[in-house]
Amino acid sequence: MKLPLLILIAAMLPCFAFAQDAKNPADFKPIDIGIGGGYLSSDYLFDGYTIGRGKLYTNRNYSGTFFFNFKYFVVERFAINITVAYENESGLLLRKYNEDRFGFSTERIGIFRRQAFTVSPEIAFYYYKKGLVWIYGTFGMGLTYRNEIDRYDQNFYNQNYWNGTNKLANEIEVDNSKVQGNAYLSPIGLSVGRRVRWYAEIGLGYKGVANSGISFKF
Repeated sequence: MKLPLLILIAAMLPCFAFAQDAKNPADFKPIDIGIGGGYLSSDYLFDGYTIGRGKLYTNRNYSGTFFFNFKYFVVERFAINITVAYENESGLLLRKYNEDRFGFSTERIGIFRRQAFTVSPEIAFYYYKKGLVWIYGTFGMGLTYRNEIDRYDQNFYNQNYWNGTNKLANEIEVDNSKVQGNAYLSPIGLSVGRRVRWYAEIGLGYKGVANSGISFKF
């Protein structure tokens, strides 16, 4: 697995934000447009539970989450936001069998590829300020379109078997796409800068356990 390139770039941005003049703050600018990247999103972490049916995911090649933010500050300390996020991954599918209280066995049954597109409104409250440094919290609830294609190995498909029942409907490639609710909660976010801002957040949801990026105020 690899960290999104945007996170690595964003990690170098605080120096640019601190270089701005804190003694002459700009007039109130209500629009903030940003891009960023996150890691370990809820869709990635809870894959096995959202699809279920005894499948396991392994050898996962995960892109991380990339997102775009459009934020509008109603007042200096409160903003509403629209986030559009994207991620993808691929890997192997395993089937669980002989499951009991001591564990279970697995066998490979195929491969999968997944993309997730999320659109979500958010609110942000900035509860601490010192110079160019802001600390804030964010909450959002939206929808995710999860496009997952499972392709079963020929030998598993030829067995005509899925937990004792044929559910493949004579298709070796199965579309498990769905639309589902999603959310994001970050009690701690850090923003540094005036018109050009570097930010980082710790939370849980569609943006990942940790995310970072850069934004521009207008």
